[in-house]
Amino acid sequence: MPRQPVTSPTAGRARAVPISKPPESLEELVVASYPNTKLADMVLADRHRQMLETLVKEYRDRDALEAHGLTPRRRLLLVGPPGCGKTMTAAALAGQCKLPLIEVQLHSLMSRYLGETATRLFQIFEVMGQSPGVYLFDEFDAIGAVRDASGDVGEVRRVLNSFLQFLERYDGQGFVVAATNLLSLLDHALHRRFDAIMHYALPEPGDARNLIENRLSAFTLSIDDWEVIEHASTGLSHADIVASAEAAARQIVLSGGKCIKIGNLLDCLMERSAVRSPMTSTCDAARQRTASPSSDS
Repeated sequence: MPRQPVTSPTAGRARAVPISKPPESLEELVVASYPNTKLADMVLADRHRQMLETLVKEYRDRDALEAHGLTPRRRLLLVGPPGCGKTMTAAALAGQCKLPLIEVQLHSLMSRYLGETATRLFQIFEVMGQSPGVYLFDEFDAIGAVRDASGDVGEVRRVLNSFLQFLERYDGQGFVVAATNLLSLLDHALHRRFDAIMHYALPEPGDARNLIENRLSAFTLSIDDWEVIEHASTGLSHADIVASAEAAARQIVLSGGKCIKIGNLLDCLMERSAVRSPMTSTCDAARQRTASPSSDS
C-alpha cells in the first residue's frame, strides 16, 4: 500500500489523513482505500444517523473533549443481516472524517497464520495506534466466537483473549469497527469493550423508495405506485434493493431508453428475490397488482 498524498479539496476543510505503508508481514492482511461515501448517501434509521453524526462530531472535536478529561468513542460494533449497511457505515465514517478505511482480512489472519495469529493481531493493533484510520474487522465472529463454544480450540481462545486486551487498550485516532451477522456467537465479554453497539435490520417501510431514488437520481423514474415497489422489496436487504435498481438502470441504458418504469424495477426485484429465497410469492403478488402496459420497457 503506497503512501497516499495529503489532499485538501477545499481551503479551510480538514485534510485527508495519509495512508501509511504497513509492515511487509501485514500487507496480505489489510486492504486500504479512501472512500467517498458520506452519511448523506446512506438510508439510515434516525437513531443510527444521530449516533453516527455524534461519533463524527466527537472525532472532529476530540481536542475539546480531551481538554476536559474525556475521550471520543472509538470502538463500534455493528450487528445485523448481510447487506444492511454495516460495511457502508464504516466507509461513511471514513469518508466523513477524511480517514483511510483499512479492512482487516480476518479469514486470512486465522487460516494462514495458525499459531501466529495473536502475534499478527498485536502487529495490526500497533499500526492502528500509530496510523489514524477506520479499521474494519468484518465477519468479526471469525475471532469473536464464545470462548467455551463446543469444538473451540485453544488458538481461537488465545486470539479472542488477545483481541479483548488490544481493543481495551486502543487509544488511536480513528475508529475500530467490528461487523458481524451473528451476535449470538459473540463472547459476552466483547460487548462491554465496545463504546457503542448498533443493530441493523432489513429495510423499514419507506426505505425501498429512498434507496431507489438515491441510487437512480440520474435517471427519470416513472413509478406511479410506490406501495407495489415496497411490497416487492419485502425481505430484501438494502444491498439487494440497490442491486435491483442498478440492474434496471443497466437494462434501460443498454436498450437506449431514458426512463425507468415500474415494470423494469419489479422484474429486477423478482429476480433478486428468487436468488435470495426460494419463496418468490411476495414479488409475484406485487407483479400482479400493476397493470401490464406499465411493464413495457
